[in-house]
Amino acid sequence: MASKNQHEAEVQEHDAPPTDASQHGTNNTSTSEESSHTSRGISNTGDLRQQFNALGNVPVAGIPQHQLNQSLIIIGTQLTQMKQQIATMNGNFMKMQARMHNVECRFDNSGRCEPTTQIMPLYSLVTNQPIPNFPSTVQALSRLSQINASLAYPQSNLNAAVSRLKSILDALEIPYPPGAQKAVLMNKVRFAIGLRETST
Repeated sequence: MASKNQHEAEVQEHDAPPTDASQHGTNNTSTSEESSHTSRGISNTGDLRQQFNALGNVPVAGIPQHQLNQSLIIIGTQLTQMKQQIATMNGNFMKMQARMHNVECRFDNSGRCEPTTQIMPLYSLVTNQPIPNFPSTVQALSRLSQINASLAYPQSNLNAAVSRLKSILDALEIPYPPGAQKAVLMNKVRFAIGLRETST
């Protein structure tokens, strides 16, 4: 009978739930594992912070700073060249417009021979605007032809007439020989306007 009771006691002891001590042991193990994971997380966070701070020393897109500066200089030079090309294109366009206008005026002026007939003013190829001090009538242009170095017309008047003719030819970009006489300049101007040349 005693042996039977002893056997039942051993069975009950074997089937009994774990004691608090064993539970505490398990909890301690899980706590230590969590602490280990947490410490590794803190360590990884520190590594990431160090890596982030190190990015300040890394060139943008992996390009050294001196190469970036050279690229900016090249881009600036190309932009300047583009602006110059655009300005040249605008200048050429203005010249084309002025030439077209002058062709039409020359055609209209070709039939105007009366002294008081209005002359269609030509445009400057530089400004695409009417040439300053352009003769308004055939008579006004003829007065320039009549100015010669004489007692009636001082040398200053002749020089002024020559300068005025030269300014018209310069605005039209029509070349003339150095030291050209007034008669040569006058014929060039008359031809550009669309009028017949004169022998004076």
